[in-house]
Amino acid sequence: MNDLWLVTGATSDIAVAVLNQMARGRGFVLAGRDAPALATLSERLLSRGAVSAAVVVHDFGETEDRWMACYAHLVEAFGRPDHLLLAQGQLLDSAQSEADGSALMRMLRVNLTSAAQILRAHAANRQDQAFQAVVLSSVAGDRARPSNYAYGASKVALNYLIDGLSLQHPAARCLTVRLGPVRTRMTRHLPAGPMLADLPAVASRICRLISRQQQGTVYVPGRWRWIMQVVRLLPRALLARLAL
Repeated sequence: MNDLWLVTGATSDIAVAVLNQMARGRGFVLAGRDAPALATLSERLLSRGAVSAAVVVHDFGETEDRWMACYAHLVEAFGRPDHLLLAQGQLLDSAQSEADGSALMRMLRVNLTSAAQILRAHAANRQDQAFQAVVLSSVAGDRARPSNYAYGASKVALNYLIDGLSLQHPAARCLTVRLGPVRTRMTRHLPAGPMLADLPAVASRICRLISRQQQGTVYVPGRWRWIMQVVRLLPRALLARLAL
C-alpha cells in the first residue's frame, strides 16, 4: 500500500490535531467545507513533512449525488487512497433536533449518510485490495440518553456500519474510535471538568492506534469503556431522570 490518506472533516479539531502529529512522510487528500481552513491546514502539513496535501472543498451535509460526484473526482485527480480517516461530525442536542427537522436531517447526513457512502464507494473501488479505515465515532452511540438521543442514533448506526464493513470485506482494516467528550469547538457549550479529555492526548492515542493499524473498537480515553458499561446497566427510569 502507498501512504495516501483521504481525510473527511479534515478541519475538525480532532482531525487537525491527529494530522499535525502524523504528517511526516504521508500524502493527504483533505476534504471539508471550509476552504480557507483547508488551505491553511495543507500548508502546515507540508511544512511538517507531508509528501502532499491536496484540498477538496465539500459540504458533507449535502445530498448523496453531490458526494458521489466529489468522490469520483478526487479518485480521478489524486488516485485511489489506501487509507481513510472519517472525522466529519455535527452535534445537536435533543431540543435542537426536535425543533428543527431540516437541521436534524443535515446532522444525519453529516454523521451517518456521508460516511456510509464514502465507505461503500471506497470498498467497491478497492475491491479485494487491502485498505485501512479509521472512523471517529462517539460513546453517545452506546446508549440512548435524553440529552442527545438523535446524535447518539447517528453514531450507533455508524458503529454498526463500520463493523459490518469489516466483516463483509476481510481486506478492510477497520477501526472505530469511540470518543468520550474532548475539549474542542464542538463541546465548548459543555461545562469544564475532568470528564472532558485533553485534545493533544486524545490525538496522540489515535495516532498510536493508526500506526499499529489497530482494528476493531477502541474507547478514547480508555476509561469510557467502563463508564459506558455502567450507563448501559442503568434502569430506564433512572436514566430518564439523570442529566446525561
